[in-house]
Amino acid sequence: MRYSTIFVAIAALLAASPAFAGNRLFIEPMTVEAGATGVEAVVRAEHDQAITGYSVAIDYDPAVVQVSGIFPTEISESADFFEGCFGDSGSCSAGRIVWGVVLDFSAVQSLPPSLDDSLLRIGFDVISSQATCTQIAFRDERFADPSKPSELNVLVDTSGISIPGLATSDGDVTVESAAGTVFRLDKAVGKLGRRGWVVKLARMAFDPGTAFYDLDGSEIRVVLDGNEFFAPETLLREPKIKRNRRTGETVKIVLKDVNRNVFSLNLKRRILKVVLKNIPESQFTPVSGGTVNLEVRYDNRAAIVDVPVALVGRRLNKLVVDPPKVAVVGAFLPAPGATPCE
Repeated sequence: MRYSTIFVAIAALLAASPAFAGNRLFIEPMTVEAGATGVEAVVRAEHDQAITGYSVAIDYDPAVVQVSGIFPTEISESADFFEGCFGDSGSCSAGRIVWGVVLDFSAVQSLPPSLDDSLLRIGFDVISSQATCTQIAFRDERFADPSKPSELNVLVDTSGISIPGLATSDGDVTVESAAGTVFRLDKAVGKLGRRGWVVKLARMAFDPGTAFYDLDGSEIRVVLDGNEFFAPETLLREPKIKRNRRTGETVKIVLKDVNRNVFSLNLKRRILKVVLKNIPESQFTPVSGGTVNLEVRYDNRAAIVDVPVALVGRRLNKLVVDPPKVAVVGAFLPAPGATPCE
């Protein structure tokens, strides 16, 4: 057996041989959070004959994913050869992985046929701060220059020949913006008046980059205990927006609707305040010792918190957080209708 490059070299493909069903390299689809670190994608294989080596040639988007390393699995940790390059290192360019593995140069040790073998692990960090879809994709590269060996995805049998008819299935990576980002509610008060409840939800702190930037108010919805009380179609006037003079980035936005409800977002201080007025008792009936469910929806995201409350006053007409000064922690989650990569 001869391996002339850093990855497993292949001889000519066996054109006369039939294509085998069930010979495939694949990466399972995954969902990750924007900014996530220490993520792993596993290159897997199904094969209907024994193999002694393999190579992978993979593309990824370096604007979304930053590869931190290529690591062996239990199968490849004792391989005779485990070498390659990735992302602007060695002979690789940015967004490229080329890796080869020889389990046993003598071909004594081999992997028997399998429906799912884990071949190697790709460690990466998500450097995108926005929701997006990307792929870790198998891409062969053949060069016109005969002195430069081709970069191919192959499985090698016990004779040192590449298995013909190898299929590949790319790994879809769904990046969810701010999924799991803390959304902390520090204060909630309410009062029942003649025209219904007035509820103030204040100091809702969130981390930077939580899908609120470039906000224009056209997609915001506020839902309290399953009832929507603030929506784009009810806005009284155009949003009041304050921008950074130097960068032009939105730093504060204030929205008011026809029912005098207010949605105020300060991006610089990372504080959100919502004031909902004249909520009919038929649509909002808080129970002392229970919880109030708040949802703030924007761009297929939903910040959801359950606020423990109590009713106080002689007529039980005042709503307070109970226990007081509690920081109720929620998280941004995909709202109904959010779809993964297709």
